[in-house]
Amino acid sequence: MRILHLSATHLLAGDRGKEEFERRLATLREIASPGTILDMWENPTGPLSVQSENDEQAAVPGLMENIKKASGYDAITLGCFGDPGLFELRRLTSVPVLGPGISSMHAASLMSERFSILSPVRDSISRQTRNAQKYGLFGKLASIRSLDIPVLTIRKDRQQAVETAITIARQCIEQDGAEIIVLGCMSMAFQRIDRELSQELGIPVINPLIPLVRFAEAMGACARGQA
Repeated sequence: MRILHLSATHLLAGDRGKEEFERRLATLREIASPGTILDMWENPTGPLSVQSENDEQAAVPGLMENIKKASGYDAITLGCFGDPGLFELRRLTSVPVLGPGISSMHAASLMSERFSILSPVRDSISRQTRNAQKYGLFGKLASIRSLDIPVLTIRKDRQQAVETAITIARQCIEQDGAEIIVLGCMSMAFQRIDRELSQELGIPVINPLIPLVRFAEAMGACARGQA
């Protein structure tokens, strides 16, 4: 099984970009099943972070160029919770293409009747709401609440992200009736703040990287007709 992960952002252009790139690749490979080969490409024409609709649109051309060059992979995954260009990208390849948003929302819907998403900033809420509607999961969406922390700050200050996420997630549970919390940001996902949150909250916290990689493995096997 070979999976290609396409970052939506120009990681190497950011602060300590090479270190961040290697850290993310190592995290993905830790999640992958034994025997899965997982590669990661950055987006050299993408933005430094994705937290607005304009950022998502700016990421799509580079994602398209990368997917056109990809060969020999069983599945392709996207590195942005908003799943930018997901349906357009699927038309450019014969292998399954999955985004973290669609993967984690479906995982949450399989595990619960009501789930909430933690978004990094308020600008992301409307897009995530539209995606939940597009994926047919709006009826199970309890809420989307914002941490009001910029994506790049989440990457640099993990402790602030953890503490704020715990506070906001408790509001989702107590006020919105959430049974599961979904991390709606790949910086939160790669920081693995789901570990502290699940311990503090006592309910499942879905890190989108896990269903993204594991679903990609499953869909890749299905596409090849293998068990």
